[in-house]
Amino acid sequence: MSDGAVLTLAWLILAAHVVALAFALFGGRRVRPLMPVNIGVAAIALTGVAARGRYLFAPPDWLILALAAAELGVIAVSIAAWRRGSRPLAALAGVAFTLHLLATIALLLFLLTFRMDRLI
Repeated sequence: MSDGAVLTLAWLILAAHVVALAFALFGGRRVRPLMPVNIGVAAIALTGVAARGRYLFAPPDWLILALAAAELGVIAVSIAAWRRGSRPLAALAGVAFTLHLLATIALLLFLLTFRMDRLI
C-alpha cells in the first residue's frame, strides 16, 4: 500500500471519528454513534492482518495475533454495547474508540513527518 493511500485512509478514519464524536456530544445519544466507527476501524485492521496471512501461521507473529484478538474483542464489545445498551460495555467501547482515535492521530503524525515510497 502506498504512502498516499495510507494517508488518505487515515484522514478518512479521522474524519469518521470527528463526525461520530460530534453526533455523540451534540446528538444526545451518548456513545451509540461511536459503535459503527469502532466496528469499521476494527474491520479495516483485521483486513490488513488477513492480507498478510503469513504472520498468522508457523512461526506465528504473536504481536499480530494479539492485535487481531484485540480487534475481534472491539467488534464483539461494540456490537454487544450497541444491542444491549449496558453502561460497562459502552464504557469499554468508548475506551476502544479513544484508542483507535489516538492510533489514527499517531499514524497521521508519522505519515506527515516522514516521507516514504511505500509502507510494508
